[in-house]
Amino acid sequence: MGVEQALSALLITTLFAFSTICFFVKTRKNIGFEDGFIFGCIFFIYIPLLYFAYGGILPIDELGFGATELKTKQFDLEITNVFYLVMQLFCISVWYGLQIQPASMNLFPRSGDKADLIRTYALNIPLKLLAGIFAIIYIMLSAYFLTNSGFAEGGGHWYKSRAESMADSGSVVLLVFMFQAVRLLLIAVIFSSIVKLMKERENFFKVIALIVTVFGVGVYEAFSSGNRLYLFIILALFFVNYARNFTVSKILLLVIIVPLTLAIGAVGSLYMHFRGAVFSEGLPNLDYILSLVSKFDFSRIDISQIVLGAFESANLTVLLSLINSFYFSNMLWGESYVKFLFILVPRWLWPGKPETITHLAANHLTAGSESLSLAVTFLGELYFNFGYMAILFSIPLLHLLKNLTSVVFKVTVGHSSLGDFLKFCFGILFFRMAFSDIFSLLFVLGAALFALRILTGDSEGSRK
Repeated sequence: MGVEQALSALLITTLFAFSTICFFVKTRKNIGFEDGFIFGCIFFIYIPLLYFAYGGILPIDELGFGATELKTKQFDLEITNVFYLVMQLFCISVWYGLQIQPASMNLFPRSGDKADLIRTYALNIPLKLLAGIFAIIYIMLSAYFLTNSGFAEGGGHWYKSRAESMADSGSVVLLVFMFQAVRLLLIAVIFSSIVKLMKERENFFKVIALIVTVFGVGVYEAFSSGNRLYLFIILALFFVNYARNFTVSKILLLVIIVPLTLAIGAVGSLYMHFRGAVFSEGLPNLDYILSLVSKFDFSRIDISQIVLGAFESANLTVLLSLINSFYFSNMLWGESYVKFLFILVPRWLWPGKPETITHLAANHLTAGSESLSLAVTFLGELYFNFGYMAILFSIPLLHLLKNLTSVVFKVTVGHSSLGDFLKFCFGILFFRMAFSDIFSLLFVLGAALFALRILTGDSEGSRK
């Protein structure tokens, strides 16, 4: 390990430790958008980056990304790119650290300080009834997309089928966002119910039933769409509430929880290699899935690929590749951030409609790709748009999103655990997913909650 690599590893470790400590300190009091965002940053960027810094290489899964031009990264050839990334992470870490500032400093006023300008409401409806409503809608929409996406009849590749169905009309796109909103609301409501029952220290079997249900939703989403993000969000919600009040018994339970979590991540990482073929012949049965597994050559995957796959290290590879290949002439200059304005316009009506940032990244890094999509994360999208100037935009954008999510959930669900969990979820989503997609989702979800509040009657909110 050279001097530059050693210093980089030390700096990255320091930022990682600072962000992690701040996370545990901050979440002991409350959770919100900023906590979800930094949790996503730690999981998807810091951990793979630490592996890269100390190991010297960041391997790419040739089996999973063989169709792309992404290659294994060598640390000594990426020093400049890593330096830029570390500077961006430094700014974000400082911003996050200031969220636990003493009240007397007040460098970043919370949206809650503006209570005289923004009236607070709470949903006048029991959590059980709310969970039932969202569960019914979720099941209906799941059945609709399962039968209309082409999966049931043999829909081929899951992502291509989804993209084709979304391109047909703006109403389908809106329905997709409604489905995503209901999915997220169902997870947050179930989790709020779990936390409430655990605080009351009763109804143990109800708690177990709700835990099984919420994990069932995450596993179903990962299996049917190949998207592990909602399962990750569920695990993140459990982790942040588990870590808020550490006790000796909780620390001892980590011996079981950590290996179990890593095992779930490893299974999800392996499933990524099967997801494209699972629905190729229609709805799969157990025999078909077992036959796919039996034909798979596991010798082509080593343990490091499985572990890095669980942390989606390809996100870091994509980010470094973008930094290495973008110049002043091919930046987007904010185009991807305004795509939400015309996201409902169908492509048949506007053939030249801008592609999503994930498609643009795939086309940029892999010429000739039509159906490939690559996640760029919050950091990659900023760089895709503004290059090295992204450092100037990161903190203002984060502060804007933090206050926006606070306002949306303050006027819909009020100061409640449900609102806190939703803000945390959106922090993860804004870090991991395309900005315009999640901004549109926030608008749809907020509108749905506002309509529900109007239907159930206004009531002044209070923290529960």
